[in-house]
Amino acid sequence: MSAERIIRRGARKFAQAELKKIARTLDEERRFPRELVDKLAEQMGAFGILVDPEYGGAGGTIKTLVTVLEELARGCASTAAVVLYGNLASYALYKYGGEKVRKDVLMDVALGVRLGSFAINEPGWDYSLRNLNTVAVRSEDGYRIGGVKSLVIGGTNADVFVVIARVDDGVDGFLVFRDDEGVSVAGPTDTLGLRAAHPSQLIIDASVPEWRRLNMGEPGVQELLSLLRIGVAAIGLGLGVEAYSMAREYANVRVQFGVKIGRFEAIQDMLVNMLMDIETSRLIIEKAAEAGPKELALLSMVARLYTIEAMLRTTKLGIKVHGGYGYMREMPLERFARDVRTLQMLGETSDALRRLIGEAELGYIKLPVIK
Repeated sequence: MSAERIIRRGARKFAQAELKKIARTLDEERRFPRELVDKLAEQMGAFGILVDPEYGGAGGTIKTLVTVLEELARGCASTAAVVLYGNLASYALYKYGGEKVRKDVLMDVALGVRLGSFAINEPGWDYSLRNLNTVAVRSEDGYRIGGVKSLVIGGTNADVFVVIARVDDGVDGFLVFRDDEGVSVAGPTDTLGLRAAHPSQLIIDASVPEWRRLNMGEPGVQELLSLLRIGVAAIGLGLGVEAYSMAREYANVRVQFGVKIGRFEAIQDMLVNMLMDIETSRLIIEKAAEAGPKELALLSMVARLYTIEAMLRTTKLGIKVHGGYGYMREMPLERFARDVRTLQMLGETSDALRRLIGEAELGYIKLPVIK
């Protein structure tokens, strides 16, 4: 059995045993899945997937991360989103952090001892990195960071944030601790979906020492954005797969007019459309996960844009196959649809991605080469 199949089986088993039974309660109560996060860290090493084992990570690939996110999302998309943002933080510290960051912070974040998150979205942001409102200004002993970040997944429980801010020569990432003076969290924001992930505002008016600048520059920020896009797509795919699985099973047991509804062409058409969108999305995500430096930015945009729009269709069809039952709160399908729609807000919106892809393909802008 391949390593990927072993990882997929482990994540699927965790989702079935631990996530599905409590996902509805977490959503309705907007309860952060703290115990589940701790179990994922202890049992699966889920927060350091892209980090070398020397620093407490799993030494996996982007494809490994995609596999874990897809399977966890089938049980609880909120929990999968927390895992995604935790991995963005640990990977940023691993790849771009200096010796002190790796020595004092990285292992705790990779092991999930301290929960990490990633902060790039802002209120009113136009999705251009050069127009971020969060600014880091050099001071005598480091930097003074000021700004407000929004939709910070797990913000109410995170201990460590990788914050993207404007600097004199472009943009960069900074390591910010929850207990830094001048740092506060407002939330959770009462969002349509991903309610248990506690999307929050991070309010920063704080000084950080020089060693907490990660020196990733715009190429590094673009790499993290690419990973965010692929991860969001993987979570959306997991929701679509689960919606399809439920719809197919229901079509084989629900009887109407004396026959199973799966015999009706209209139901078969819906299921086929769902399956086509799922398999196409999976191929695009896999291609993005394996992309080289010149292709990663573009393919991650395409994967995120196509998959989320396809999964909006897929979750909608899942509800339709179930008829009136699909609209009831005791069924998870309406939650799947809300979660997919909320995924659109993480990173760039679909409209912003369309603009970026179009301008890149027409030669109006040059996408970064990500090393």
